[in-house]
Amino acid sequence: MKKNLIILIIFLLLIILDRISKILFFEKHFGVINYMENSGGLWGLFPGNNSLLVILTLIVVLILSLFLWSRKEKSKIPIAIVLAGLISNLIDRISVGYVHDFIDFRFWPVFNFSDAYVMIGVIILIVNIIRED
Repeated sequence: MKKNLIILIIFLLLIILDRISKILFFEKHFGVINYMENSGGLWGLFPGNNSLLVILTLIVVLILSLFLWSRKEKSKIPIAIVLAGLISNLIDRISVGYVHDFIDFRFWPVFNFSDAYVMIGVIILIVNIIRED
């Protein structure tokens, strides 16, 4: 029970951090901060397909939520990290029709904390799978 509470706290804190960052950097442009509105998916793929991306994200969130409670303990935190990223971007997609991106290293597509959560969570899951084999 205590581990599930920790996972829930991590999940909620990540969403809160992302939501606050999107408010703080809204329409800001300085250094690596370059606000933009992304109507597409990851790295701007499939622009203008917000409805499809909302549906796909909801399906992935449902599947990952089912996995969250049926997987080994070491998979739960990375799945929660991925879910936090997906849900925070989903909030943007549903509320304004696009995702707020603002981190711009100029050599990589502009992204936000939620995008980073998804990538970090997936990488940790892959490493865990490789280590098991």
